[in-house]
Amino acid sequence: MISGDLKITQSKAILYYIGRKLNLMGKNANEEANVMMICEEANDLRSKLGDIFYGPNGSSKEERQKFAETTLAESLKRFDDYLGKHSTKFAVGDQPTVADFQLYEYVDCSLILDGAQAVLDKLPNLKQFLKTIRELPEIKDYIVKANSQLSVNNKGKYCLMI
Repeated sequence: MISGDLKITQSKAILYYIGRKLNLMGKNANEEANVMMICEEANDLRSKLGDIFYGPNGSSKEERQKFAETTLAESLKRFDDYLGKHSTKFAVGDQPTVADFQLYEYVDCSLILDGAQAVLDKLPNLKQFLKTIRELPEIKDYIVKANSQLSVNNKGKYCLMI
């Protein structure tokens, strides 16, 4: 239960509801549409990561590296291009939105793949974006603590996917 008698299921519906309640969905309808677009693009990345983390090819270092150099590189390049084109501090404007946290989570998660860091090193806009989110005073300590203490999702899996 979110508030009063309101009951919401589905993680995206909950994300958008909380985002609206906390003014993290952008300043107008156009920004809100971009926030939702980035969240959905980030979710597409999450699905691709799930295929490699849980699929039969995920246990092979070579297959993980191949995935990073092809599928992941393609996805991350699109985010890098978007961030470069919009030239704002955050993904949608100069204030953080739920899209920033969603995108950060899935990109950061992807960096445990063999070869992913080399891919990221070629994407300056995305690299700066990750740095900006990591340095937000409100969550900086949490990120450091979470990254040092959280284990992988399931035994033998490579990432905590939420």
